[in-house]
Formats: sequence, structure tokens, C-alpha cells
Amino acid sequence: MNPIYLLSIVLVLLSCNGRPTNSVYHSIVLEKQEVKIKLRKLEKHFVVGDFDGDRKSDTLFQHNYSRLTNTEIDSAADPFQQEWDSVINWFYNQNADLYLIMNNKNRDTLHLGTAQGLYCLINVGDNNSDGKDEIAFVIDQLDFSRVNSCVIYSLCDSKWKQLMIFAIHEDAFNF
Repeated sequence: MNPIYLLSIVLVLLSCNGRPTNSVYHSIVLEKQEVKIKLRKLEKHFVVGDFDGDRKSDTLFQHNYSRLTNTEIDSAADPFQQEWDSVINWFYNQNADLYLIMNNKNRDTLHLGTAQGLYCLINVGDNNSDGKDEIAFVIDQLDFSRVNSCVIYSLCDSKWKQLMIFAIHEDAFNF
């Protein structure tokens, strides 16, 4: 009998012996470690102009508000000390709301959503000749992209209205 043929038969018989294999499963229990988030003071922007057309100076302020604690967010997760995912999670866990409000309390609040803040907030003057200054801003989004948008708004009939939007790269703010 051919030795290769005999070896093949022995291997087949041994592999089909029907005995259950004794498998040992090791489960790894990881201890949940509390991650200390390092905070840094948030930069708050403001801009001055005649946004409502009453020929008086108005001030528009940026606010970051936590709906979790019902307080203003003055310090937030530091993106230079933590992984970016941790920073994003921190803001979403705070149920953060970025918004702009004028010093005149009777004016519309412009809610911008959950974001880290603004790269810039600029009075661009009266571009549509309606007697009111417009604002431009770029939101520091909580995403993994460096492509962003600059948005121009005007206060029309006591409500903020988007007039224009154009693409911008966030590296424009690295200096």
C-alpha cells in the first residue's frame, strides 16, 4: 500500500473521531477607567454694529449653553489635551447649544446647534442696502473635516435670515 495513501486515511480517521473538543474561552473583563477630561476656557466672540437698523449700536454675543446643567459653558474639553472623539462626546454629553444673542433682549436668538464655538464673528457692514449691518461667522463644528462654511446673516423682520453661504477651509484660521 502506498504510504501517502495510508497517511491520508489515518489523518481523515483522526480528524473525524467525533470527540468534542474541550475549548476554553477566556473572557477579558476590562475595568472601566474613569477618564479625567482636562478643560480649557472657551473663547467667546462678540461683535458690535447696527444690526436692527435703529441707528444705535448693538452688540451680538456668542454663548455656549449646557442643557444638561442649565448653565453657561465657560470651560470645555481641551482638544489639545484629549483625543478629538472625547471632545466631541463631551459637548454632546453636555447637550451643548451654541447661540448668538443681542444685548437688546427683545431680538431673535440665532441658535447654531451643538458646536465647540466660532472661528470668527465679523460685522461685514450693510451689504444688501437695507440699513442694517450683516454678520459673517464660521462655526467650529464637532466633526472630522477641515472643510467648513462661512455664513452671512441679516436681521430681517426681527428674525435672523441667512443671506449667503460659501465654503472655507479651517486652515485659514491657523496662524
